[in-house]
Amino acid sequence: GSGLCSSVLTVVCRPVDPMSDAVAELASLFELYRIHYGQSPSPAATRAWVGEMADSGELEFYGAYHGPRMVGFAAIHQVPASLGLGRFWQLRDLFADPAVRRQGIARRLVETIQQAASDAGALRLSLQTQPDNAAALALYRQCGFTINADLATLSLNIAR
Repeated sequence: GSGLCSSVLTVVCRPVDPMSDAVAELASLFELYRIHYGQSPSPAATRAWVGEMADSGELEFYGAYHGPRMVGFAAIHQVPASLGLGRFWQLRDLFADPAVRRQGIARRLVETIQQAASDAGALRLSLQTQPDNAAALALYRQCGFTINADLATLSLNIAR
């Protein structure tokens, strides 16, 4: 079919080395991601933020490559899992270049992260998405994610 499962592009997913030139390419895609979700363009600030997150290890980035070109990315954050005395991985950001959407890039990134989290001994992989993001919800369900009805997500905006 031509749904989310189809994969026309040959895509290789791998961690982005924070010390590599790939961080600049990642930042360019991250800027497209921000704009896609309604943020004002700010390439210099995005580059600085992505660099800081990568350098600190606070976020770990995975790139999806079609040949030499990065066509998508995912960001994960490892979180202490207090009750399980381990860690869980939180998938924070997932994006495919709009020019090559619906060709299996997001799925490949999710599968790569699932495997990496499992290999690292993570207790679970969690994520959040907007409840009206039908394409994302369909992809995540196809990848085995379920909605956790036992948790309520609450937020307090403290920005001034």
